[in-house]
Amino acid sequence: MVDLLMVAIGGAVGAAARYAVGQAIARRTSDTYYATLIVNLSGSLLLGMMVGASLQVEQQALYALLGIGLIGGFTTYSTLMVQTVMMAQQRSYRSLLLYLMYTFAGGLLLAGIGFSMMI
Repeated sequence: MVDLLMVAIGGAVGAAARYAVGQAIARRTSDTYYATLIVNLSGSLLLGMMVGASLQVEQQALYALLGIGLIGGFTTYSTLMVQTVMMAQQRSYRSLLLYLMYTFAGGLLLAGIGFSMMI
């Protein structure tokens, strides 16, 4: 039950942080894709660091709070998918391919860097 509470608390904070980042970026650009990209890439780095650190120390409640809750609430897979569909419908194929490449290749790279930093 403690883990569930930790996930809920972390998720609420992560979702609020995602909203704040989105609003901050929206004030600077009309392109909402940047906010999703920044959130997902930074979340990949942070989760990689969390997983790398969890190999050193076994703290289930902390991982539930930060890894699953906070970072899970911060990142957004569903928004990525909706934005991808929207770009395809607009026939923005070059932007679509770049967006997916940056998201997946960048996310994998940053998760690996974060993991390596902590082991």
